[in-house]
Amino acid sequence: MMTTPLQRVAGELGWEYQHPFAYAAVDQLHWTISFQPAANQLFIQVNVAPLTDDQVASLNRYLVEHRKDIGASVQVNTKLLLTFAKPILFGSLKSPQVTELVQALATGLRSSGIGIPSHCGLCSQEGVDTTARINGIRVSAHQLCKDQAIADIAKETEAQGQQEPHVLKGLLGALIGAMLGSIPWILVDLFVGFYAAILGILIGYSALYFYKQFGAKVVKATRFIIIAATIFGVIFANFAIATYIIVNSDGLLIIENYIIVYTDPEIGPIMLQSLGIGLFITLFSLPTIFRKVVADESPKVVIQ
Repeated sequence: MMTTPLQRVAGELGWEYQHPFAYAAVDQLHWTISFQPAANQLFIQVNVAPLTDDQVASLNRYLVEHRKDIGASVQVNTKLLLTFAKPILFGSLKSPQVTELVQALATGLRSSGIGIPSHCGLCSQEGVDTTARINGIRVSAHQLCKDQAIADIAKETEAQGQQEPHVLKGLLGALIGAMLGSIPWILVDLFVGFYAAILGILIGYSALYFYKQFGAKVVKATRFIIIAATIFGVIFANFAIATYIIVNSDGLLIIENYIIVYTDPEIGPIMLQSLGIGLFITLFSLPTIFRKVVADESPKVVIQ
C-alpha cells in the first residue's frame, strides 16, 4: 500500500497512525491530525477542558495575531473539541512544519487559558480514566462509557441488519417517481417545442424522493437504483412523446408504428436527439443527486 504524506510524517515523528488519522500527545492534550488532499487542507482536532466564550475569543485573537506563522482557522465542534484547519499543498506536508504547527497551537491554547481534558467525550462528566476514538477522533473518556457505547452501537447495528431495507418498495417508488418526474419534459416538448430534454434533471430528484416516500432506507444500493430509474424515466418520456405522435395521427399503438416514428426521416432524428440530450443532461446531474443520497444516509458512529 502506498504511504501517504501524513503517514510518513507520523512515522518520522513517532506518532500513532491509523488511516486516515495520525495521533499525537503534546502538552497533555490529545491531537488528531488528518489531511484531505482534494481540499488541500490539514485538519487538527484537539480534545480540551470545557470551553468558555472568553477562551474561544482569546484563541481567535491569538490566531489573528500569528496568522502569518500559523495560517489556521478554528471551529468549535463541541465544548470539549476544537478543529483547526490549515491550507497545505499535498506534496508539501513535512514533519518540521506539522510539529511547529501543533506546538504553536498548543501555545495558543495555553495562552488562552484552555486546559487539558478532564471531562468524558461521551457523557461530558468528569473523572476520565481512558481515551476513546469517536469516528477516529481521540478524546478522554470513562471506560464504562466507552464499553457501553460500543455495546449500544453493536446492538443497534445488529437490529438494523435484521430490519427489512424495503429495497423492492424503493425500486417501485423510484420508477414511479421517474415517470412523474418526466411529465414536465413531456408537456413542454409537446406544447412548447423547445429542447425540453433539459428538464430531464428533474427525473433523478423525483426518483430519489419517491424512493424514500415508499419507505425504503438510503443504503449503498440506492444510487444504482436511482441510476436505473433515471434512465428508465428518460426513455419513458421519449416513448410517451412517440405515443402521442402515433395517437395524434390516428394510428394504433403497435410496435410497427413505433418503429415508423423512430425511423421516419423527419421525426426520427428529432426523437433520437431529444433522447440523447435527455440522457446526457440527466446523467450529468447524477453526481449532485448522489451527494443528496449521501447526505440523507444515517450518519454512522464508530467508537474504538
